[in-house]
Amino acid sequence: MEDVNDIYKLTPMGLFWQNQLNRAVMIAVQYLVYGSRVAGRKSALTMMRAMENRT
Repeated sequence: MEDVNDIYKLTPMGLFWQNQLNRAVMIAVQYLVYGSRVAGRKSALTMMRAMENRT
């Protein structure tokens, strides 16, 4: 991160790692919702719809 006029913004490297961490979290949630056979294969949108339907 970098400080620009008291506002913190992600650097290009920060954006890269944010994307990687978001993907890892989504795969972990998919694993919890669908199990190991499906984790990483469904889109995040499909996963979120399935989670909404489970409540």
